[in-house]
Amino acid sequence: MNPLSSSQDQKTYQKVSLGILSFPEPKILQAAQIIYRYHLRVHAAIMEPPLGVIINRNNLRGQIVFSVKPILLPDECFIPLAQMEASIY
Repeated sequence: MNPLSSSQDQKTYQKVSLGILSFPEPKILQAAQIIYRYHLRVHAAIMEPPLGVIINRNNLRGQIVFSVKPILLPDECFIPLAQMEASIY
Protein backbone atom coordinates (compact mmCIF):
# COMPACT_ATOMS: atom_id res chain seq x y z
CA MET A 1 0.00 0.00 0.00
CA ASN A 2 1.31 3.42 -0.96
CA PRO A 3 1.54 5.75 2.09
CA LEU A 4 0.99 8.72 -0.24
CA SER A 5 -2.31 7.56 -1.62
CA SER A 6 -4.01 10.84 -2.42
CA SER A 7 -2.85 13.54 -4.79
CA GLN A 8 -2.87 16.10 -1.95
CA ASP A 9 -0.59 13.89 0.17
CA GLN A 10 1.85 13.59 -2.72
CA LYS A 11 1.91 17.36 -3.25
CA THR A 12 2.51 17.95 0.46
CA TYR A 13 5.32 15.38 0.48
CA GLN A 14 6.93 17.05 -2.54
CA LYS A 15 6.75 20.47 -0.88
CA VAL A 16 8.23 19.21 2.36
CA SER A 17 10.98 17.32 0.56
CA LEU A 18 11.85 20.53 -1.32
CA GLY A 19 11.88 22.52 1.92
CA ILE A 20 8.81 24.55 0.94
CA LEU A 21 6.72 25.26 3.99
CA SER A 22 2.98 25.55 3.46
CA PHE A 23 2.54 27.56 6.66
CA PRO A 24 5.93 28.75 7.87
CA GLU A 25 6.44 29.97 11.40
CA PRO A 26 5.72 33.69 11.74
CA LYS A 27 9.34 34.52 12.59
CA ILE A 28 10.57 32.71 9.45
CA LEU A 29 8.01 34.44 7.24
CA GLN A 30 8.85 37.81 8.78
CA ALA A 31 12.57 37.30 8.20
CA ALA A 32 11.89 36.36 4.56
CA GLN A 33 9.77 39.49 4.10
CA ILE A 34 12.50 41.71 5.55
CA ILE A 35 15.10 40.22 3.23
CA TYR A 36 12.75 40.60 0.25
CA ARG A 37 11.91 44.25 1.09
CA TYR A 38 15.61 45.06 1.48
CA HIS A 39 16.28 43.47 -1.92
CA LEU A 40 13.54 45.61 -3.49
CA ARG A 41 15.00 48.82 -2.04
CA VAL A 42 18.59 48.09 -2.97
CA HIS A 43 18.03 46.47 -6.37
CA ALA A 44 14.99 48.36 -7.63
CA ALA A 45 16.38 48.53 -11.17
CA ILE A 46 16.51 44.74 -11.57
CA MET A 47 13.53 43.72 -13.66
CA GLU A 48 13.62 39.96 -13.04
CA PRO A 49 11.51 39.08 -9.98
CA PRO A 50 12.97 36.52 -7.59
CA LEU A 51 11.28 33.16 -7.02
CA GLY A 52 11.51 33.50 -3.27
CA VAL A 53 13.84 33.48 -0.30
CA ILE A 54 15.79 30.67 1.32
CA ILE A 55 15.86 31.03 5.10
CA ASN A 56 17.99 29.21 7.65
CA ARG A 57 15.60 28.13 10.42
CA ASN A 58 18.26 28.45 13.15
CA ASN A 59 19.73 31.91 12.59
CA LEU A 60 17.07 33.42 10.24
CA ARG A 61 19.67 34.43 7.68
CA GLY A 62 18.53 34.18 4.11
CA GLN A 63 19.14 34.93 0.49
CA ILE A 64 17.09 35.77 -2.56
CA VAL A 65 16.61 32.93 -5.06
CA PHE A 66 16.39 33.37 -8.83
CA SER A 67 17.07 29.80 -9.98
CA VAL A 68 14.31 27.31 -10.67
CA LYS A 69 15.63 24.52 -8.45
CA PRO A 70 17.35 25.94 -5.37
CA ILE A 71 19.51 23.56 -3.39
CA LEU A 72 18.66 23.62 0.29
CA LEU A 73 20.69 22.58 3.30
CA PRO A 74 18.93 20.54 6.01
CA ASP A 75 18.21 23.59 8.22
CA GLU A 76 16.91 25.74 5.35
CA CYS A 77 13.44 26.28 3.94
CA PHE A 78 12.17 28.03 0.83
CA ILE A 79 9.53 30.76 1.09
CA PRO A 80 7.97 31.50 -2.32
CA LEU A 81 7.50 35.10 -3.43
CA ALA A 82 3.72 34.71 -3.69
CA GLN A 83 3.48 33.68 -0.06
CA MET A 84 5.55 36.64 1.11
CA GLU A 85 3.57 39.14 -0.93
CA ALA A 86 0.22 37.70 0.15
CA SER A 87 1.03 38.17 3.81
CA ILE A 88 2.56 41.65 3.38
CA TYR A 89 -0.72 43.21 2.32
